[in-house]
Amino acid sequence: MHDAYYWYKQTPVLDYTKYESESDLLKDLVYSPIDRWSYIISQDEFNDYFTSGQYIGIGISFEFTDQGGMNIRYIIPGSPAAEHPGIARGYRAHSINGVLASQISNTDDLNDALGKKEVGETVELSVTDLNNITTTYNLTKQVISVKSVIYSQEEVITSGSHVGYFVLDRFITPTIIEIDELMTAFIKNGVQELIIDFRYNSGGVTTAAKNLASYILKSVNEENIFTRYIHNDRYSQNDYEEQFSTKASTLNLNRVFVITSKDTASASEQFIWGVKPYINVITIGSDTYGKPYGMYANSFCDEVLVPIEFQMQNANYNSWTTDGILPTCNVDADNTKAFGSQDDPLYKAAIDYINDGTCSATASAKSLYQKPLGISVTDRMNGFMRELRAF
Repeated sequence: MHDAYYWYKQTPVLDYTKYESESDLLKDLVYSPIDRWSYIISQDEFNDYFTSGQYIGIGISFEFTDQGGMNIRYIIPGSPAAEHPGIARGYRAHSINGVLASQISNTDDLNDALGKKEVGETVELSVTDLNNITTTYNLTKQVISVKSVIYSQEEVITSGSHVGYFVLDRFITPTIIEIDELMTAFIKNGVQELIIDFRYNSGGVTTAAKNLASYILKSVNEENIFTRYIHNDRYSQNDYEEQFSTKASTLNLNRVFVITSKDTASASEQFIWGVKPYINVITIGSDTYGKPYGMYANSFCDEVLVPIEFQMQNANYNSWTTDGILPTCNVDADNTKAFGSQDDPLYKAAIDYINDGTCSATASAKSLYQKPLGISVTDRMNGFMRELRAF
């Protein structure tokens, strides 16, 4: 932290013997005015997630709300929660193992309520649906294989355009194969316009972001720069440029639509910023999170230290700021609506823009729906949970 860490000059000198854990020490070492991301995790948990796409849990992504509760953002297919139709996107968590959702304000509280991260551990979850009816379910934790593409579809819209749409929730190593398969299908089927839904994508592996970007552009190859990686002044010799990959075929788009929120961060922002010099990017939703920095994994003993070590720039030597990337069309989300439906104001705004070239007004959310926090949901998450965002 006093060497390769991006803000090493702001790292204090501490008495390490006074700390009970490495995680407690790290909290006091990071440059807290900016760094909300550096963390420590076990080597096994790191490998399970980033390499294999697995974790132990019940298969729900929650979001904290302005009213002091939690909404269900989505259910992971094949998970314990997916076995119960009464647990659905947009419903509210009422209580977890007897702890009221109103008493849970961050991921530390949520993990405490959920109990041990062990296969076979039972979780009692009470859920309130859109009709204000509360039902209780018993879910048993298991090893869950996460999907990066949690929804995809194609449709021909009013303008006659063939539109491909997908929700990409994360960038991990298995994401590359998922994107290869999806893009191959979109190219084969003649998709002419692309809508990428990054509303829940807080980033991950940058090579996966580059892989996606390489499928959409016209006339780019391994000579075109996707991202420049800039280290601190002690390690400027490690600065390098990452080029696009050459694909056998691409979508050859003139523009791309990206749905964003305050949880769109890091590698998903990198995608937007990296393709901007080459293509028109229309962003729909709200401003993004604002994480133009990246990390390396540093193994020690049985753990991994993942600190901020570089800043990302595009081919024009520009970086986005910690205020995030502003949307082309500012549209409020309603996360009770199905992905890819005309009832979803974000998807509808993208379709309207394709049809008539303007940002459209959208309907307000149902009264029972509790609006997510104006700040990023990610800001209520600590350490590795900023990456995983599922329980």
